[in-house]
Amino acid sequence: MKKSHIYRNSESRIPPGQVAVKKWPKLHVCPPEKPINFDTWRMNVFGNVSKPKEFSFKDLLRLDPIKLNADVHCVTHWSLLDNQWEGVPLSRILKEVSYKSDSKQIMCYGLVDYSTNLDIEDALLDSSIIAWRHNGSEINHDHGGPIRFVIPHLYLWKSAKWASGIEVMNRKKLGFWEVRGYHNKGDPWREERFS
Repeated sequence: MKKSHIYRNSESRIPPGQVAVKKWPKLHVCPPEKPINFDTWRMNVFGNVSKPKEFSFKDLLRLDPIKLNADVHCVTHWSLLDNQWEGVPLSRILKEVSYKSDSKQIMCYGLVDYSTNLDIEDALLDSSIIAWRHNGSEINHDHGGPIRFVIPHLYLWKSAKWASGIEVMNRKKLGFWEVRGYHNKGDPWREERFS
C-alpha cells in the first residue's frame, strides 16, 4: 500500500480563521437512519465518461489503496490535524470509467440528496480520495462511513459523506451547499467560505 502526504506550504498547518480541535465534531444534514455495510454499498460513476460503472467495495480494493496523512478543515472554523486515511484516489476511479478530456467538474453524491462539486483538477489530485478507514479504524456512520469522499485541501463540506455516486460533467454545476451560498471552490487557505 502506497503512502501519500498533503500539507500546504505555509508557516502553519492551520488556515486563517481556524482553530485546532482534538476530537472530530459530528456535523451533518439529514444522515441516513441506518448504517450501510460494505457488502451492500455501491457507487455509480456516470456522465461524461466512456465506460460508466457501478463500483462495489471489492472493486475499490482492486485499485491499489493508499494511506494518506492529511489534516482536514471545516468551514465552521475547526481543523483536525494528523489524520491517517485509507482509500483510493479519485483519479484511479475516473481512469477506470475513462473520463473524457473535456470534463470540467465532478459532482460527488452522498446519500440523502447531498451533493458537492469539484473542479476536475481538484478531483485528479493524488490526495483526493474515497476513504473507508480513519486512524486505523473503519469510518463510523456518524462521520460518513462506511465510505466517504476526502478532499483535504478544500473545506470539509467538499468531502461528501456516505459516498453513493460520481457524475463527471463537461459543464459547471452547483451542489447542495454551493446553491445555498457556499463558495464554489472552498479553499481554506483563502478563506473561501461563502460566495
